[in-house]
Amino acid sequence: MASIWKNRRPLKYDYRKLINRRVLNSIDSTNKHIVCDIDKTYLETDFDSVMKLVKIPFEDAEDKITVDGANEVLSACRWGFVEEHIDNKKVSIQFVSSSPPQLRSVLTDKLLMDNLDWDSDTFKNQAYNLRKGRVDQLNQHVVYKSAAIAHLLEQLSASSSVVLIGDNAEMDAYIYLGLLLLCQKKLTIKGYTSYLELAGVAPAIADDFTHSLKDISKVKITGIFIRKAPGYHTLECSPFTEMITKFENYFQCALQLSHLGFLNSQKFQQLGRSFHNKFHRSIGSLLSDTHAFLKSNRVESDLELTLTTFLNTLKKFHSSEISEVGDRHVPNLDRLLAELPAEDMILQHAEKWIRQLRD
Repeated sequence: MASIWKNRRPLKYDYRKLINRRVLNSIDSTNKHIVCDIDKTYLETDFDSVMKLVKIPFEDAEDKITVDGANEVLSACRWGFVEEHIDNKKVSIQFVSSSPPQLRSVLTDKLLMDNLDWDSDTFKNQAYNLRKGRVDQLNQHVVYKSAAIAHLLEQLSASSSVVLIGDNAEMDAYIYLGLLLLCQKKLTIKGYTSYLELAGVAPAIADDFTHSLKDISKVKITGIFIRKAPGYHTLECSPFTEMITKFENYFQCALQLSHLGFLNSQKFQQLGRSFHNKFHRSIGSLLSDTHAFLKSNRVESDLELTLTTFLNTLKKFHSSEISEVGDRHVPNLDRLLAELPAEDMILQHAEKWIRQLRD
């Protein structure tokens, strides 16, 4: 008997159906935007196996653990430390996750518990992959996440400044950097298509996505922030990883965000107090991180004065020498982008980076 599958044309795969986005608030009142991952970036989520993935719909908000300080820092960015949450938000917050939409209700409850307000959330419609029989795409997030963020960037005004926050557990750094290179026209559409293919995106899908893109060069990606999630390695690949701001804890992230103008440092002592009292960060570590940040960056005078005052306050409660914790440099993206080689060399570096990530 002849197979019923013989000569059957393959079903068309539409990456757009992976994007499940919910819009909660208008973003017209601000030109600063944070696009933030959820798993291992905001929540200490663990679903590295199919069994753990299946458990997600059955978890309650109380089962979810917020990464220490993530809520406090994002809230500080959003509201500028205003005492009452009036219609005065400073920064738009958009969550983009590779988790399935079943996590949305849990995330909503968790964020309400955390008292964090946000503007949209986007999840990966894994049911589409299952319907298409594309189990191989369950852990392939590059085209989904690139398209989901690009769709957000297309809707922003020309004066918008964007920070992308993720972690080193998946491909966030590679995805974010590709969008940066496209925004800054360091990659052409053809080059960006090749960049995606290097990461395992099928040529037809990559071509479909990149040729449907609107111009996103009007938007400026100000920073790429990658959390060093416990148990995962951060691989260095010059010149790409030099453009990434890496952080081990959200206090370091707060310092770096203040440098980019996304966080009002006027009440940095209040934030430091939260890290010390609530998350048991020692005064010595707060001192070391702040000292290393000031030593590594040329900051504006107002920020320098605020952080110096913060340092002096901490020193009153700390008698030991400040330990050196290494570089806390925030990359100068404009300079680093200007120094990048031609597109063919950029793609060679990308191929090298992908090989390292896969090994």
